[in-house]
Amino acid sequence: MRRLFDHPRVLLACCALFWAGNFVLARAMHESIPPIALAFWRWAGACALILPFAWRPLRAQWPLIRAHFWHMLILAVLGVSGYNTLVYWGLQTTTATSSVLIQSTLPVQILFLNWLIFRAPFHALELFSVLLSLSGVVVIITGGDITDWLRGEWGSGDLWILTAVLVWAAYTVLLRWRPAGLDPMAFLGFILIAGWLVLVPFYLAERHLLGPMQWNLPVAATVLYVAAFPSALAYIFWNRGVAAIGANAAGHIIHLMPVFGTLMAVMFLGERFTSHHALGAALVAAGIALTWRREKAPPGGAQ
Repeated sequence: MRRLFDHPRVLLACCALFWAGNFVLARAMHESIPPIALAFWRWAGACALILPFAWRPLRAQWPLIRAHFWHMLILAVLGVSGYNTLVYWGLQTTTATSSVLIQSTLPVQILFLNWLIFRAPFHALELFSVLLSLSGVVVIITGGDITDWLRGEWGSGDLWILTAVLVWAAYTVLLRWRPAGLDPMAFLGFILIAGWLVLVPFYLAERHLLGPMQWNLPVAATVLYVAAFPSALAYIFWNRGVAAIGANAAGHIIHLMPVFGTLMAVMFLGERFTSHHALGAALVAAGIALTWRREKAPPGGAQ
């Protein structure tokens, strides 16, 4: 089992599973938990879970962190403060279904930003695999009839989600700024603390405007889930996965999110698994398989 979780694609697939649950749960609780409050308490819980393991390496490597402080702070703002807060804000006015579909643009945005910032090349097969997986996502989300979705209007919530995806794409691409030799737990500990501290004034302003959040069992369970799984564990898994296979390849795994979301809807909400779900899942799997095949191709092979 330990060797299985050392595999970067297994770690990235777990991220997709945890994040799919985050979207579904955040939408389900959007009337009970304000968006900034959910982000604030999520990261407070994640800090409490991670710091006992991160404190020693964080203190030992503080000189290295201080030497790269501004790069590290940007990563914290993008990956912790920004992305999830924007997602929760968007989910106040749009559906989880629309949000997951917009999320599937991540690989395209990663390819573009990697080229724009670092002039990283990408190949025709990579672009085709993205489009193939994206077509599978569209089939799953639209039930095989895209015209209904195309006739809809993109509301402000959709635009917040699209902005959030761009922020996460930037975080993923800029992970190469992580200083060489920095302990993974020290890195995670710093971005969690810094990202949470950035949220404090925004949380206090929201609390002043809306009043304190009302705690109950569903709210507490939601905060516990988002703190433990899509936060602490997923960030460890994502950072290790990106370091192992690169940002472009990691971005393709995000297409598993709507697949996992569909399965959770079948299991917990009683929705039916139909032919368009099966077709969409097959297209997603085919797109991801193409990227894996290219990574395994010998040097000098067909591009």
